[in-house]
Amino acid sequence: MKHRIHTFRAATMDEALELVRRELGEEAIVVESKEIATRRLLPWPAIRQEIEVSAQRASSSKSSAKKDRDQKVLSAAPRTIQTLAEKMSASPAVAETNIAQAVEASDGSVQNNNVLAAPPGWLTPDTNSSSSKTREKHRNIIGKTVVPATPPAVEPMTSAAVDFPSPALEPQIASLQLMLSQLVSQARLSGMTDIPTEYLEHYLKLTAAGIEENLARDLISRVRRQMLPSTDNFRAAVQDMLTACVEQDMKCVSPISPTPGRREIVTLVGPTGVGKTTTLAKLAGHFALREGRRIGIITIDNYRVGAVEQVRNYAEILEVPMRTAANATELRSAIDDLADVDMILIDTAGKSPSDGSKLNELREILRVAASDHILLVLSLAGGASMLQNIAASFKNVLPTSLVLTKLDELVTCGCLLSVAHQISIPISYVTTGQDVPAQFEPANAARLARLCLGLDKI
Repeated sequence: MKHRIHTFRAATMDEALELVRRELGEEAIVVESKEIATRRLLPWPAIRQEIEVSAQRASSSKSSAKKDRDQKVLSAAPRTIQTLAEKMSASPAVAETNIAQAVEASDGSVQNNNVLAAPPGWLTPDTNSSSSKTREKHRNIIGKTVVPATPPAVEPMTSAAVDFPSPALEPQIASLQLMLSQLVSQARLSGMTDIPTEYLEHYLKLTAAGIEENLARDLISRVRRQMLPSTDNFRAAVQDMLTACVEQDMKCVSPISPTPGRREIVTLVGPTGVGKTTTLAKLAGHFALREGRRIGIITIDNYRVGAVEQVRNYAEILEVPMRTAANATELRSAIDDLADVDMILIDTAGKSPSDGSKLNELREILRVAASDHILLVLSLAGGASMLQNIAASFKNVLPTSLVLTKLDELVTCGCLLSVAHQISIPISYVTTGQDVPAQFEPANAARLARLCLGLDKI
């Protein structure tokens, strides 16, 4: 007697062979095995690689009862092992409905507990056919199969009949995806029970702008204490008050304003790679070209390759005098050489915040320079999380203000509020690009607040 060839699918070869052994016995003959790509509704990703094994029962005599049992478990679709993610993807309501239908169809009895179920009938086309309705009635009961009283007709298996949903199901798929998206949003909002509904939109805007959650909650709390429920145009009023609160938190200092007849000395300090030299060139260009001041430049950055040449090029373009110094003694001499200028800008070498000896050298240089303004230059490109520690490392050099660079490299400017809260040093300037002397502006609390909230652009 010629034996029927059965097809099985599973995630791995071992699982597929286990299906073969369960269905056809230990001596079953594997006819063919191959790897196929199957397409699923849920969970994502929609396409998964599976193993398909074709096998037939070995020639042996069987009792009539055994043959009857084997006949009952035949199905046109291949047997598959359902993954845990697929089991969990069904909603509880659908699962309960399926269980109830299956128990009713089987008169409350469960048979053949060791056989894994074929895909439910609603995944196959021709959902109005009698065989599809039969498959729809007999669902999985969490790993067990309810065997129909009359076996369904055996139909040729095609990959389209199993793997791909009918086009008529596309609206249902879209609805399921929308439902899952809404569930994710609701789960996220479940931890915001302390924020009233009328303020929730503003809270989400604050966090989307890059403001830390604790600061966003604090802002909402402050606005709630001041806002009257009867306020006209409530949404706009809340936004205006949030902007005012952020502006109040921004600690800014007036830009440098040289006094006629008095020479100002400005020294730039900070870690490596934050843009000190470019910032120095922008300051020099601003005061020389826009304010008509006589500027002198001194560089003591002898560590970075090409640093002196870079400063010299800027000085030549701006047509301002430039000096170099290798130590405190040479620095004093260079300052004396520039006695007839309105302002001296000193570029120092970048110092690692963890290198105590280099920071001590910097303090000695600043003592000799007797600077009127010590600008601590910090880059926002890496985020605000480390800036507090860096600023603490440079506190012994007594910086008078901050210069925040590379705002143009930020996706959002919400970290400005973190800097204002974490660092007590006021902000004097910000830079928004590499162009010299452009893309440089004095710090303004209102402007920084609007940038922080995403209301202004760089």
